[in-house]
Amino acid sequence: MQQQEHEQAQDTRPPLPDSERPADVVTQHSMSVAGETIHYTATVGAVDVGTGEHAGRIFYIAYTRDDATESARPVTFAYNGGPGSASGYVHMGAWGPKRVEVHADNATPPAPYTIIDNPNTLLAETDLVFIDPIGTGYSHVLGATPSDAFFGVQVDVEAVGEVIRQYITYNERWNSPKFLAGESYGTTRSAFLVDYLQTRLGMDFNGVVLVSSILNFETVNANTGNDLPYPLYLPTYAATAWYYDRVNMARKPGSLASLLDEVRAFAVNEYAPALMKADSLPRAERERVVTKLSAYTGLDRDDLHRANLRVRPSWFRKQLLRDRGEVVGRYDSRYHGVDLDDVGDSAAYDPTTAAIDGAFTAAINEHLSRDLGVDKRRHYVTLSRTAIEQWRWRPDVAGYIKAHYIDAARNLRAAIIQNPYLRVFFVAGQHDLATPFHAAEYTIAHLDLPQSLRGHVELRLYPSGHMVYLRDTEQKALNDDIAAFMRRALAVPAGA
Repeated sequence: MQQQEHEQAQDTRPPLPDSERPADVVTQHSMSVAGETIHYTATVGAVDVGTGEHAGRIFYIAYTRDDATESARPVTFAYNGGPGSASGYVHMGAWGPKRVEVHADNATPPAPYTIIDNPNTLLAETDLVFIDPIGTGYSHVLGATPSDAFFGVQVDVEAVGEVIRQYITYNERWNSPKFLAGESYGTTRSAFLVDYLQTRLGMDFNGVVLVSSILNFETVNANTGNDLPYPLYLPTYAATAWYYDRVNMARKPGSLASLLDEVRAFAVNEYAPALMKADSLPRAERERVVTKLSAYTGLDRDDLHRANLRVRPSWFRKQLLRDRGEVVGRYDSRYHGVDLDDVGDSAAYDPTTAAIDGAFTAAINEHLSRDLGVDKRRHYVTLSRTAIEQWRWRPDVAGYIKAHYIDAARNLRAAIIQNPYLRVFFVAGQHDLATPFHAAEYTIAHLDLPQSLRGHVELRLYPSGHMVYLRDTEQKALNDDIAAFMRRALAVPAGA
């Protein structure tokens, strides 16, 4: 979800005038992918959305292959999450033609960073359009529009949808195969967006890629009275404990995959029923559950009793390596670092973001100014804490005060039902403590699709964290899998 513990400093340079939409910045490039030279055009463009005192300008960065017939070539619209994150992470880490190298096991040293041609870029498979929602990247409100005007679930969908509509129309891509690709909250956006675009605009899509998905927020928000997240986080706790050799079972399974199968079964068949029994849980059953929880997570039995069997992810991150004075990462629990104190109940920062943010921020700014020729007066906002702090999650309904969990899974289901050729590719990491993989498995199982369409929804689990692409081997595997998924989505059955 890309929520961060810091926010970038504000740009104090004179703002560029926003009375007229700036001209597109177009540059020509080439690169070698698998021994083949690809010539491509990069376009930094902008789309104006809304009117009057509810208007904004959204920037995008598009890469289109020069030697392909545009009408037949797929085009993929990609973005990150947050809400409040620009697309720089999937752009410079996963799919774009350039990639920044980050250290696999620990913090990436400060500049100079290494920015290379991305040997695994999806440009070999599809044209790419990276979108930065308002408040991120170069995107901003216009005129007297309040700064938070586009910080909301539905208005965000409508604004990004308008960018896609205008791009498709202006570039004559209505007859091109189309994909959406989002990470984290970007998967929430994608589920709403594919339904919105298909229903409101008649723009059918071939496929949707959901990286580190969060569609049903009830699966991760461990609020009082909601016990659903605890069993869904448990397999990720076990994967993390396995990584740090903290699993304390009498007989450990022979592999992490075997352990995760065992933990999934325990979570569904024993742990979830125990939580449902709550205060009526018999003492003997409680002891059995605590014993297994301790074995799988490496946490102390007494601490689990005091936590009333409910292990929140923030507490787990602090507790697992407390004896070392360290905490584990939220976005990737394989990252760890010394915490600011040894007594708190939650980590003071995320070692994952601390390890990589500097590299990604420098890389996208360097690429835009040096390679793509963007006006250097522009300030690219990689992360905005303001957006998530001011985000409007509840429906805009007068008098709506009851507890509400966003659930975009129902919209994804509607999109699949109404477009039976639509394919969906879920991507999950074993060490992701922001959007746990078992929550994605739960969401898929509860899509309630007819048997004939269930094969159109796939999930791949990687030995990674939230940002699956941080390490070279997982980035290649991810992009190879996405490319294969796209080819399957484009292969319409004979007789259709």
